[in-house]
Amino acid sequence: MALILPVLCILVTTAGASTFFQRRFERMLPLVMLGITLALYAFGLFSFILGGFYFVIAASAAALLYLIVSFAKSRGRMRQYALTPGAAVFVLFALFAYFVSRNRLVVAGDSFSYWGSVVKTMYYYGVLGNTAGVFALYPHYPPVGCLSGYFFVRFLPAFEEGAVIYGKMLLTFSLLLPLMRNTSWREPVKCSV
Repeated sequence: MALILPVLCILVTTAGASTFFQRRFERMLPLVMLGITLALYAFGLFSFILGGFYFVIAASAAALLYLIVSFAKSRGRMRQYALTPGAAVFVLFALFAYFVSRNRLVVAGDSFSYWGSVVKTMYYYGVLGNTAGVFALYPHYPPVGCLSGYFFVRFLPAFEEGAVIYGKMLLTFSLLLPLMRNTSWREPVKCSV
């Protein structure tokens, strides 16, 4: 159940960014997910990927404080930008993806073998997966795509491959969520295609 913490960080940060920038949750979620990835990558360039993890946690805490202050001032803005049908769909997908990815293993022959080995390297060594001097199966691949899995695994006391798959699923789904930007509670099936 520790995997609820990264999802809460993502939800709080996205809700805070949505309210602050006055953009719907559906539009801000991919930006927040990519921002988390870029923050981890930037700190990882200096061989301090764990610092990037703590930076993301601090940004989530700041977003939570902003949400509390914003909610006290005006509830309408938060409801308009953060509490959207897209946010509800993301939460439902996060629950579904959790049960699908729980206890799954990365199989050596599939496309996830790269994602699993690089994230495991980042988890145990605390550096990017293609850093010289560490075991790296794919030293020339940029590790940016693996950082969403690393973010989820970092919350756990031990490395779990299912968390890597879970993080990758949520990143992929977040990139599709802007298709729901025109939905509302009154017209939930309206989609932007």
